[in-house]
Amino acid sequence: MFVMEDDSQAGVDHVDGHRQPAMVWSPFAKKGAVVNNYYTQLNIVRTIEQILALPPMTQMDLAAQPMFDAFTDKADTTPYTAQPNQIPLDTLNGSPAAAAPAAAQPAAQAWADWSKKQDWKGPDRANPARLNHADWYAAHNFTQPYPGEDKILTPDEVNAGTAQAPAKASATDTDG
Repeated sequence: MFVMEDDSQAGVDHVDGHRQPAMVWSPFAKKGAVVNNYYTQLNIVRTIEQILALPPMTQMDLAAQPMFDAFTDKADTTPYTAQPNQIPLDTLNGSPAAAAPAAAQPAAQAWADWSKKQDWKGPDRANPARLNHADWYAAHNFTQPYPGEDKILTPDEVNAGTAQAPAKASATDTDG
């Protein structure tokens, strides 16, 4: 079984926005290993094709290297005990404001309020710049500014469609 993030380019992680987490479950997968090779969706497709003895579908997956370093030649059939989920699957995240340090609670609450107003019933409905900021702040417990910025911004301070804070108003601005 292969599991990978969909649309990974829309969010950054703590190392690089081009990274895409993926997991492999198999008796032949290296147990407990973290493989740091650069693999793409095409590498996953190529690996699946190799496992199932299927021909490549396109030139792209034909040229992709299978994920050899994620597997061993010998199956590990050690039994395991499935762990039931610890949180009910219909439980929503708690309030980020409650978990944030006291100084960050106003910004965390602003982001929680913004999140409640979003239409989460389908993909690509939230402003990507604001969503990236919300992800970053939540991952850093509202203690670190978004990369390239000097402070933690509120949703209203993040420009629509960009990851930059709006320019400061000058004395000549007339639209308030």
